[in-house]
Amino acid sequence: MNVRAHKNVVSDPLPGANLADAEDAKRQARILHAVLSSPSDFIFVLDLQGRHLFVGETALRALGAEREAILGKTLFEIPLPEALAQHVHQCFQQTVATGQTLQSEMEALTPFGQRRFQYLYTPLFSENSEIEAVLVNSRDVTDERRVLDALTESDVRFETLLERCHDAIAVSKDGVHIFANRAYANMFVCDSPDEIRGLPVLDLIAPSARESIAARIRLRGAGGAVETIYVTRGLRRNGEEFDMETRVSTYQWRDEMYTLVILRDVSEERRRDSLQREQTAALKSHQDWLETVLNLLPVGLLFVEPGTGRVVFANRTADELAGGGLVSGLAADEGRDNYPCFDHSGRRLTMDELPSTRVARGESLRGLEIIWRTPSGDRPLLVFGDTIPALHGHDEMGAVVFQDIGEQKDLQKQLAASYEREWLINWIGATIRGTMNSSEIPAATVAALGSALRADRCYFIFYDLEQGRSWINDEWRSGDLSSLVGEHELSCHDQILEAYQRSVGQTLIISDIVSDTRFSGIADEMARLGLRSGIRVPLYEGQTLVAALVVTMANSGREWTQDEVALTEAVASVSRTAAEAARTLERERNIANNLQNALKPAPPPSVAGLDVADFHRAALDEASVGGDFYDVFALKEGVTALVLGDVSGKGLAAAAQVATVRNMLRTVLYLHEDPAQAVTTLNGLVVTHDLLRGFVTLFVGCYDSDSRTLTYVSCGHEPGLLQGADGGAVCLLPATGPVLGIDANASFTAERYTLSPGDRFLVYTDGLSEAGPDRSNLLGSEGLAAMLEAKGDPSATALMARVMDGVKAWTGGSLRDDACMLASVVA
Repeated sequence: MNVRAHKNVVSDPLPGANLADAEDAKRQARILHAVLSSPSDFIFVLDLQGRHLFVGETALRALGAEREAILGKTLFEIPLPEALAQHVHQCFQQTVATGQTLQSEMEALTPFGQRRFQYLYTPLFSENSEIEAVLVNSRDVTDERRVLDALTESDVRFETLLERCHDAIAVSKDGVHIFANRAYANMFVCDSPDEIRGLPVLDLIAPSARESIAARIRLRGAGGAVETIYVTRGLRRNGEEFDMETRVSTYQWRDEMYTLVILRDVSEERRRDSLQREQTAALKSHQDWLETVLNLLPVGLLFVEPGTGRVVFANRTADELAGGGLVSGLAADEGRDNYPCFDHSGRRLTMDELPSTRVARGESLRGLEIIWRTPSGDRPLLVFGDTIPALHGHDEMGAVVFQDIGEQKDLQKQLAASYEREWLINWIGATIRGTMNSSEIPAATVAALGSALRADRCYFIFYDLEQGRSWINDEWRSGDLSSLVGEHELSCHDQILEAYQRSVGQTLIISDIVSDTRFSGIADEMARLGLRSGIRVPLYEGQTLVAALVVTMANSGREWTQDEVALTEAVASVSRTAAEAARTLERERNIANNLQNALKPAPPPSVAGLDVADFHRAALDEASVGGDFYDVFALKEGVTALVLGDVSGKGLAAAAQVATVRNMLRTVLYLHEDPAQAVTTLNGLVVTHDLLRGFVTLFVGCYDSDSRTLTYVSCGHEPGLLQGADGGAVCLLPATGPVLGIDANASFTAERYTLSPGDRFLVYTDGLSEAGPDRSNLLGSEGLAAMLEAKGDPSATALMARVMDGVKAWTGGSLRDDACMLASVVA
């Protein structure tokens, strides 16, 4: 209450008071005394009818009215909010009714906003103890309540925070717990925080750590400097010890010192730290091991920093390839300056083209070939590179792997040269063998070899040392060189022959005869003949020199490579082998020709009732006799045997079997008119007496011109083909029994057909039915039948020609097997 208001209260009499009346004066004095005794001037006094007897200065200002407008008015007649007036009136009535002091609070909207007021209703008594008025003291407690509510809420929140905190928190005083949260109780295996309160701090410390903790407590109590964060050993109530991190702080409240401690169980953390240390040590050991392994790799390995291309790691191989100067931290541009790289054309790579730079910017390299110029020389490298993603805590990194392929390149060159040499040998060998004529082989050899070696001259020189002569029959030469073909004085080769004798069987290599001291006596003559440099491979029969294969350069020296010498030696061997084989085959061919002429039947001048044409071709060039054969002969007047067979095997051996089968077949056919009986007899003889080294397929037909009937037996042979004169469909003549020469008890049956003039039939061996451009595309009996159906000259000779033209067209002109055929047309 301010001083001015107090003076106003004292100086102004209560309105409506009669000063002459002593009782009124006393009552006024009592009210004034009550007003002056009030702790606030926000007061007013109500009489028993609820009319204002007094209003304080502060209340007037709050109401915004003059005193005269308030005095004598009830609560409902002054500018008060209706709810507030109603509340105050009810409390006023209750105070009058009970005579007891009453306190209440009420919120109301004021010009200053929503405010909260506390009201104290004090009854004023007369001298005879009767209530004569009520003093209402109002106080704005809005800010006070807000502070109290905030403090209360803060306490609740703080306590809730401590209870909900995962860390263990406790407060102690004089070494004894006075507070602990739930986490603290749980840490020490207590059912509730109440078990902690009153418990000495040291009871929760492991015995091994109690002395050090007690010393800390004493030092802290004495004001000494003590660590506030440390790790010690705790003791749970179940006796288990554990590691705990301790955070300690002290504070003073009401002149008392308290200790706040926050604990954290770090047993698992320490275990993890220990494990991590072990893992780190193991990782370090593994990294050392890995680095050792990487250093043992036979390929160079670089790890480069993404973006910059700076070398992070280089293994030993990479460092050795670089001549010992490749160190970690080497930048891409420094690498380009110190160790330039080139492509295959010899162009130097730019910094952006370097493998390390390309991998650093995220490219993948797959088998890039470059030339790396290092202090130890140019190194051809095969480079691979890619980005290693971030793994296990390691940053992303580029990896470049490069392999020195110098030896590989050299080996490839050697292999290429070897392959070329093998190809040339095979090609020259095929060229030589393709002649199959001993007199043509030398010419084919020197032409192929001289061309392959790009020489000036190549020839065979033959020696007859007893007669003292030498000669050259076949020569290949380039350009306008004069020929050396003909006989030569052996004396001009004396020094060459001496060289052969000094190294019997070895090739003579002359890089340049002009500077070769071995041949000083004949150097001029040899150079004049165009034999300045060469390879000479001697050929011997026993210990006697009989010839030499010579490759020469005419006007210049030449360093002959080992591959060129090896090729010449191989060709000499191949040609000699081929020549010997050709001469042997020529001898066999002569024998075969004579045997064939002896075995071929003399064809009868005519066949009764038939027009017959034959075809025969042996499979082997070296022997024009094979296993296929035919025979046509008269059995009796009007009856002709038509025989076609295929003996297993080829060449001279097969020819001998043909003679056996054909001659014996003639015999049994002469003895038995029935071809089935004749063939059965023949089969029994050859099997019982082991007269065959294989088997025979055989077609035996007997044609009777009087009845125009064809009776045939087919021993596993290809089906014959029969077509009527009307040109209708071709009829197949299938086998009537098994092949000849396998089973002595085999039986054979005969089939009979009656023919008409103009009918034609064809029998053949599998050399024709199995002819074709390849094994998957054979002519077959159907193909031959189609050729038989073709229109044309009806004669047997013309029919044979049409069929063979069709076979040649189908096969491309070549037959792989013996082929034999008989074509017959009924007259």
